[in-house]
Amino acid sequence: MDRIIEKKKWTFKKIAIIASAVLFVIFFGYSFLISSSGKKLNIEAERITISEVKQDNFCEFIPING
Repeated sequence: MDRIIEKKKWTFKKIAIIASAVLFVIFFGYSFLISSSGKKLNIEAERITISEVKQDNFCEFIPING
């Protein structure tokens, strides 16, 4: 007589797909949190130069003799 073979509920393929989906979500969630934290750059006030904006000729290159 033949007997019925029960199917496995958790196959390797199913576990691999679920694990990769979970890792995908964790990776992008982590990268989103890190990128949204905002990076800061502290510069001393003496190193900042502020000047008035003026309209002048636009030069696409800088002539240099070398």
